[in-house]
Amino acid sequence: IEVIDDGCFADTLHLKSLDLSHTALTTVANSFLKASRVERIRFPATLQTLGDHAFAFAPDLKVLELSHTQLQTVG
Repeated sequence: IEVIDDGCFADTLHLKSLDLSHTALTTVANSFLKASRVERIRFPATLQTLGDHAFAFAPDLKVLELSHTQLQTVG
């Protein structure tokens, strides 16, 4: 996986944790987790771009692991 399309995990109610750290993900598109109930997400070191409103209306999100990424662009 290198790119996650718009709204891929939007409106997910039963997914609590998402570990993408072992993927080759570089881009997360717009509204990725919009209105989801995810509490924790871990991104890989290859992540470079987070789209607009990636975490909008995700009230349960408590842990967002971005520390080892190559993040260059947000929204």
